[in-house]
Amino acid sequence: MSYSNQLNLNELWYRGIDDRPVVTGPNGQVTTRRELFSAAGSLSSKISGKKVAIFCKSSKLETIALLAAFKTASAIIMPSTNQPEALSEIKTEFDILLTDEATALDIETIIVGEDGDYTLDKSDRTLIDPNLKISFFTSGSTGKPKEIYKRFYQLDNEVRAWEKMYSSEFGSAEVHSMVSH
Repeated sequence: MSYSNQLNLNELWYRGIDDRPVVTGPNGQVTTRRELFSAAGSLSSKISGKKVAIFCKSSKLETIALLAAFKTASAIIMPSTNQPEALSEIKTEFDILLTDEATALDIETIIVGEDGDYTLDKSDRTLIDPNLKISFFTSGSTGKPKEIYKRFYQLDNEVRAWEKMYSSEFGSAEVHSMVSH
């Protein structure tokens, strides 16, 4: 079995930018990888070097936020929810919240959009730091939210393992998302 189309996650900003469709919206609107990366490029200039928390209800906007953070952030925080109480519990862990909904909290926030006038060029084709820290927080249902962190290379290894196990079953199947990321 050959995995010649396999893309290492750390190469997303290097080889992942092309015009293949990647997201189809509820009205059949197709978004290409290039459009996602362009929106992420616009966002990345606003978060460079900051620890970011990301929680978007839209999978598309969550992807844009993640791509921007992969390119420039010093750390990524993935809260279990965007509820004010949960975010208040962990707000000392990040500098800025990337979300698709306004929050009433006293937290620096950027509302993630899918548009941008960012022009992609060869300087965007950089490798993602394999040691980038990504922290996932539990819901805290039995107390305070608990941090579980991974390095970017660990996520890359997980995706490779999943692809190796399931790629022949799924082939070019579409993925439909209906649950939290």
